[in-house]
Amino acid sequence: MRDYKNYIVKNKIELYELIYEDLYEGTKEKKKKIIKEIIKFLGYSNPDDNTLKEMLEVVSPKRKISSKEKYLKIPNIKEVEEKLGNDKTGYLFK
Repeated sequence: MRDYKNYIVKNKIELYELIYEDLYEGTKEKKKKIIKEIIKFLGYSNPDDNTLKEMLEVVSPKRKISSKEKYLKIPNIKEVEEKLGNDKTGYLFK
């Protein structure tokens, strides 16, 4: 990671550094701020309230992004869920 960041800085490439956990585990207000910063960085105007609300739903830690069928293709996935699934980050099959 450091090599990529050094390359970006050395070559004066614009960068928006985002920590995944800040977006998915932050407060609602922090998430709104980050989403607005990302939109601005990409060169767009601030989203309206309805669009922002939809974006906040996408970054909910309880949102399931993939289907049960896809997860079941992962070897030992049930054992992984038993060890790592919890109320804070969610479960794959509950």
